[in-house]
Amino acid sequence: MPRMNDETAALVSDFTSRLERIVAAARQEGREAALAEVRTLVGGGAGMPATRSRQAATVASPVRKTDGRRNSWSGMTPAARLARVNAIRAGKGLPPKDKL
Repeated sequence: MPRMNDETAALVSDFTSRLERIVAAARQEGREAALAEVRTLVGGGAGMPATRSRQAATVASPVRKTDGRRNSWSGMTPAARLARVNAIRAGKGLPPKDKL
């Protein structure tokens, strides 16, 4: 690498030191912003209330969607279920079952 004269070397070192200060300040600013966001999410910051109300917890809970269909087998007794299975098997030409 060619030798630089003193004036150029001084400019380069000045530029390097200013650039290092700018990068350090940006890192510190970014770190503080990230910590503020984490504090807000955790609840230690001013952005989140100390306690959640019941309404907020209800609104945040996922809503289960139903398509209005009910399981027709769920309310059957074991005897009724066996009768239904045997009716289905008879329709397919299979022998009836004695128990499920």
